[in-house]
Amino acid sequence: MIMTMVTLCPVRHAVLRTMWTNVVGALVVLGSVAYLAGSLHDGWVPHDTGQLGQTAERVLDGEMQHRDFDEPYTVGWAACTPWPFSCLACARNPSAGCC
Repeated sequence: MIMTMVTLCPVRHAVLRTMWTNVVGALVVLGSVAYLAGSLHDGWVPHDTGQLGQTAERVLDGEMQHRDFDEPYTVGWAACTPWPFSCLACARNPSAGCC
C-alpha cells in the first residue's frame, strides 16, 4: 500500500500541475478578451485606408518603404499589404500575368 502511494504521488502532482496551468491559461485568455472588448468600438482609423493603398501601389511599383518614401508602419506590414492588391488586379485582368 505504501509503495502504491509513493508511485502515485508524482503522477498526481503532474495532473494537478497540468490542471492549474490550464486554469491560469484560461483566466489569462478571458482577461485579455475582456480587456480588448472595451476597445472594439474604436474600429478602423479612417486615415489608414489611403495610406495602406498608397503603400501597396508604391511597393508593387518596386519602391522600398523607409528608403524611397515615408512609411509609418513596419516593413513586414508594408511587404504583406500589396499581395491582395496584386491578386485582385490579376482577377480583373487575367492577361496581366498574375500572382
